[in-house]
This record gives sequence, C-alpha cells and structure tokens, in this order.
Amino acid sequence: MHELVYRTLFGKMTLKNPRLYTCACQQENLHSESQIASLLPERTAPELLYLQTKWASLISYGLTIDRLSDVLPIEVNVAVVYRNPQQAAERTDNELGKEQHIHISGCPRNWGNLPPPDVPITMGIDGRYVHAREGDNRKAGWFEVIVGKSITDEGDKKC
Repeated sequence: MHELVYRTLFGKMTLKNPRLYTCACQQENLHSESQIASLLPERTAPELLYLQTKWASLISYGLTIDRLSDVLPIEVNVAVVYRNPQQAAERTDNELGKEQHIHISGCPRNWGNLPPPDVPITMGIDGRYVHAREGDNRKAGWFEVIVGKSITDEGDKKC
C-alpha cells in the first residue's frame, strides 16, 4: 500500500493505492500493478489542467499562478503551469498527425475540376505597437497588439 497524490481544483487529495502482485508460483510472469495509478496517469484533474492551460495561453505564467492562487485554494508553481500547456500542445500536435504543405490530394492538373469550397471566408489581420505608459512614466516600453477578423459571404463576423 502506498499513497498517491491527485491534484484537483480544490486542493490535493491523497489516495490509498494498493499495489497488487502476481502469485509467486508464476515465476516467468512476476510483476506488480497499481490499479489507481493506471486509472489516473496524469495525477491532475482535467478541470485544473484546462484552467492552467487556458489561462497560461492568455496571460503570462506568473500572472496565471497569481490568478489561480487568488481564485482557487491550491498552490501552483511556475514549472507546473509551464509544463501542462506544453504537454497539451504536444498532445494536440500529435493528434493532428504529420504536417502537410498541400491539403489537396490527386493530380495537380485535375485540381481545376474540383468543386469550390462551401463557404468562402475573407480574413484580415493587422498589428500595431502600442506605447505602454503608466501615469507620467514615459519609459514604460511598448507592446504589440495583433487583431484578426474573418467574414463569411453571409456576413457572419468573428474577431
């Protein structure tokens, strides 16, 4: 018997985790198994992973830790907030498969015979540097703002 720590939105849970061994009479196939550890391989609740990944993708890791500590009764460190979005990105990237430079299959001379796409989309992307200024501090620096907008032929807009 050993203990397993599982992290949730409401703090750490300590679970008693029995380790099961194969019978000693099976000499060629001796092994042990921890059933709870195999059911919870990540040791972190999906809800907590979601919040860490979502907030870390929107604001800095330090601010993410500050906000999570303000809102939830948990302690989080920078390494965890950095590692979880990285793992989520790698998992998503692996699900996409190998990157393709062309998404149309078949012979290029037959591409003109393909039907047009369902809904044409017009996209616009623009970026500007904005002067960051706090009160009378003129040396606060600059930051970049990037804005994107897509418009379908029906007029549906998304920024």
